[in-house]
Amino acid sequence: LKEHISMQKTKMLFLGIATLVVADLLGQEEAHSEAEGEGGWEVVLTGIVVNDKSEGDSEAANELNITYWFNSSWAIGLGYTFFYAEEGVESELAPLLSIKPWPILTINSGPSLAISEIEEGLEVAFLAEGELNIRLGPHGLHTGPVLGMLLGEEFRWFGGMHLGYEF
Repeated sequence: LKEHISMQKTKMLFLGIATLVVADLLGQEEAHSEAEGEGGWEVVLTGIVVNDKSEGDSEAANELNITYWFNSSWAIGLGYTFFYAEEGVESELAPLLSIKPWPILTINSGPSLAISEIEEGLEVAFLAEGELNIRLGPHGLHTGPVLGMLLGEEFRWFGGMHLGYEF
């Protein structure tokens, strides 16, 4: 009985999120066509959980991205991630190239440079992540899930939620 109730809650949550996404996508398509060609700044704060497949453990992290959009499709920026490891805090810095193939989706990619207080040396990895953008009103505030990966000495994937604002 508990499994059945849990499954029903999961279905209802999925249906609710899907409804919000579809409604947002329909509303954004019109706004996107009106705003074509406009640029500006965006700040995004993300809470993520990073899974290290080789070690089988997970770490909590926060990511701060600051990007400048040249138009409604292309941007460059800088991402800073700080991990809360058992041994201390680790950081990563990533120059980003961002693209919005659709108003509801942002894809960020670029090299990621690990700055570790625990281990000496510099690790370089490739970062790729996708953000689903659900608008919260007409003024640039948005939120949604994030899913991504880091490919370097180790393969790590991550997921979480972001909150952003476009100026």
